[in-house]
Amino acid sequence: FRQIMKTEGPMGFSCGFIPTWIGYSFQGFGKFGFYEMFKDVFRGACGNDEKTIKKYQTLGFAVSSACAEIIADVFLCPWEALKVKMQTSEPGTFTTSTIKGINHINATEGMNGFYKGLQPLWARQIPYTIVKFVAFERIVQ
Repeated sequence: FRQIMKTEGPMGFSCGFIPTWIGYSFQGFGKFGFYEMFKDVFRGACGNDEKTIKKYQTLGFAVSSACAEIIADVFLCPWEALKVKMQTSEPGTFTTSTIKGINHINATEGMNGFYKGLQPLWARQIPYTIVKFVAFERIVQ
């Protein structure tokens, strides 16, 4: 904290706030919306037998949350890439403007520049989301 305050001032703590806010808003919208959709799809795949539904319910929660997170991270990844670039580049070598940053990444790396971190994002977010939703559903029960 002292080093950031000394070198960048109070604004150093907000670097990347806009892409973070936009990205995690999109991700949250996708995650929760698609989770509910996939939950219904997988519940329907079990048919009308209540014993089968109950038997595979936890697996359905896990698969539904994983599927939802895969899609949600596609929404998040471009914004996360921009935020990381803004926060980790040497001062003065990359803009701290959201619009300029998007344009720069697009011009220098193309669409791949926005998605090169997708697999590590999935590796982090999918297990977390599975645990989060399965735990939530079990606690609700």
